[in-house]
Amino acid sequence: DGAAATDATLGSEPGYLALDGAGNLYIPDYSNYVVRMVDHATGFISTVAGTGASGRSGDAGPALAAALDGPWSVAVDNAGDLFIGEYDGGGVRKVSGLAVAFSLPVTPPVGLPATGASTDSLVWIALAMLAAGAVLVTAQRRTNRVR
Repeated sequence: DGAAATDATLGSEPGYLALDGAGNLYIPDYSNYVVRMVDHATGFISTVAGTGASGRSGDAGPALAAALDGPWSVAVDNAGDLFIGEYDGGGVRKVSGLAVAFSLPVTPPVGLPATGASTDSLVWIALAMLAAGAVLVTAQRRTNRVR
């Protein structure tokens, strides 16, 4: 943290990346259980969410005190809120103002059953914000569906 991104060592499996409105790059570092940000202006990298330990704790607290469970995808909305899709945890976390993290309820939509999988095995692996910045789009592994 605090050094040039080109000198940083990431885990073996960085996930799906995202850019915010200022051009900062967000990297979900799956095997290190953190989300990193490369500052567009300086090129420096820093951790913006996660403790480095696997888990699902830290809701309603500082993002750097939250344990993430396999961060795999990220998206940033127009307000600068960071959404983190957790591969191992099967949930979506929201970091508002990069200060407070909480979990979003994630359930299959009515009328679209998870064919061939129980709802306990849903894994949310891709996040994206639409141009309006208000709609979160997710894709699921194990159900072969986009929700």
